[in-house]
Amino acid sequence: EWMGNLQCFAHFEETLKNPFYRHLMDSPDVINPANEESYKYLQQQIDSAVKHYNTSRFFNISCDETEGLGSGRASAYVAKHGADNVYCQHINRVYNMLKAHNKEVLMWGDIVSKNPEMIDQLPKDINYIVWTYGAQESYTSMLKPYKEAKEQNGTPFWVAPGVSHWSSIPQVRNYIENIAHLSRDGHQAGARGLMNTAWDDSGESLFGDCWHAMAWSAEMAWNPIKNTDPQKAKEELAQRERQFNENYNRLMFPEKGNVTD
Repeated sequence: EWMGNLQCFAHFEETLKNPFYRHLMDSPDVINPANEESYKYLQQQIDSAVKHYNTSRFFNISCDETEGLGSGRASAYVAKHGADNVYCQHINRVYNMLKAHNKEVLMWGDIVSKNPEMIDQLPKDINYIVWTYGAQESYTSMLKPYKEAKEQNGTPFWVAPGVSHWSSIPQVRNYIENIAHLSRDGHQAGARGLMNTAWDDSGESLFGDCWHAMAWSAEMAWNPIKNTDPQKAKEELAQRERQFNENYNRLMFPEKGNVTD
């Protein structure tokens, strides 16, 4: 299904360049939570957007990468209330706008991951999307706060690896391990699902070079690797990758025969 998505806090640079919306600016890419006009604007945008995604019960409010919060016109407001509190207040207001449309609300988890105590200030049924794109042997420590929130309050979370093509061609070894290990650790921690990301940053990447990563993500989401011991996980991953590549090549390049390299 097509899931609605709307930036509701940061990554507002293109909108805030517009003279009609500059009065909503905190920093060049963050909308001002101290300006009540910001919420009138967001309400209008959300009411308009949800009409185009009425077949999906999910809607992603994004709200990621807000490091510029309080560095502009909202500086006094953020200094008075604290950046974490302002962030949570904003999330709660936007969340209520979506709940009025009977949507399940998703948001990127990178800001909350920096201070998991913020989870206590946010709705128990909000869906966190825990994203990370670098290859690691384990993501269990990163997922621990979300695992605990789910066990204590039923708070759902997703995991989101990536195809590693941010302003470049895909970095194969990075995405193979990133997707496999985050799928495994997310599954074992009780993640609701997996969302693989392909951002096409700067318009420099053609989606055709992402199919291998997308198919690998589907494979890992459907049947993740099991081992957590580093050496055993490495061996299991190598075996799964070999079999996957054989199957992928048969499907994508049938005229080439069984290409394994």
